[in-house]
Amino acid sequence: MATDHLKNELEYRVKTMEYMFDHKDWTGLKTVYTPDCRRMRNGKISKGFQDTLQWIKTIRDEFEIDVTLDEYGVIIEDQLAYSLNSYTMSKDGAVIGNAKLMIIWKKVGGIYLIDMENSNYVYIE
Repeated sequence: MATDHLKNELEYRVKTMEYMFDHKDWTGLKTVYTPDCRRMRNGKISKGFQDTLQWIKTIRDEFEIDVTLDEYGVIIEDQLAYSLNSYTMSKDGAVIGNAKLMIIWKKVGGIYLIDMENSNYVYIE
């Protein structure tokens, strides 16, 4: 059962990830992901944090993000949760695209960490 506590925790974790992405805090991002996380985008899969981090660094040069938690829930009580998120992408203050992001969160040491992500985005012409 999803609770307000879970919603607050996932919103905090999403905003932490957003802040670290936007500020290029690569060391801090390590505290948001599991070591063996997976990331999928456009049919390509990154495996493990270092592979995921390389992908994140590449796209960070393209844009900043502003993430909104749209929906969340429990997959396995107190172990796995999910969130469906929307975000806008901006460059030099101008919105350049919109995206959807699905995250599977895994509880490790009492904290939900990103274990799997899948995103798609569309650039505004």
